[in-house]
Amino acid sequence: MIIKKAIINSLVLCAFFSTGLNAQTFQIQTTSISFENKLRPCLETEIDPAPKDLTKAWQKYLKKRFGIKLKSEKDDLLIAEDVMISTISDKRMNFNSRITETPTGSLMKVFVSYGYDIYIGDEGYTKEMETVRRIMNGFLLQTLNEYYSDAVKRETKNL
Repeated sequence: MIIKKAIINSLVLCAFFSTGLNAQTFQIQTTSISFENKLRPCLETEIDPAPKDLTKAWQKYLKKRFGIKLKSEKDDLLIAEDVMISTISDKRMNFNSRITETPTGSLMKVFVSYGYDIYIGDEGYTKEMETVRRIMNGFLLQTLNEYYSDAVKRETKNL
């Protein structure tokens, strides 16, 4: 019985690594995004899930966790205007994201502004930017955990 389990576990691991499904490490970097014809500070990360799946997961996460509903706009833009996220600030803000396709998955960018032209960035709003980074990090940990768990289950089922 123990030998059988060991063989099955070995086969699952072999299938997991042979299909190219690797556990992913991600980095959230501070960069900029072109928005309304200007460069705006943002956070970005590149991850494996497809844009459509990532967009749905991001919308679901923000709605459940913060009560924010992101609206889809052109150019893969997701916008929540005039919202409150008390963990970031006690001010009303616009919470924006852009999720685009890459050759290996998705590129996710998140940028936040107070009104029309005051964007949260490392200059002057370091605390707020770090909170947005923690929100993104929590989302990515949860989503990637589910993504890879589902992939392992599919591969196990195929065996």
